[in-house]
Amino acid sequence: MASITLSAAELLLHRLQALDVAYIFINSGTDYPPVIEAWAKARATGQKVPELVICPHENAAIGMAHGYYLGTGKVQAVMVHTNVGLANAACGVINLGEQQYSGADFWRPHADKRTFPLRLP
Repeated sequence: MASITLSAAELLLHRLQALDVAYIFINSGTDYPPVIEAWAKARATGQKVPELVICPHENAAIGMAHGYYLGTGKVQAVMVHTNVGLANAACGVINLGEQQYSGADFWRPHADKRTFPLRLP
């Protein structure tokens, strides 16, 4: 049996696709080249992965994902830059919490962090 080697970014994209995520609303920084490369590789080889929607601000990304959920009932993904990106997204995340929104949270910590909280529906 042949083995398949995938990067963590490739696995993440395929897992999001399996969870029926159609879009990743992204405001990326220097920590996202592996995700962007995995997305480009998947698209070039005809693999189905979520579409990337470039957002000008983290609050816009959260709002767009939330709006998509309200319109369709399907949870979408948001990816933001570490530190300042997460801080910018915090208001949107608080709004989701106030509305008792239930979804998947992926926190990609900085390389020197030891904790990886993950919550799936």
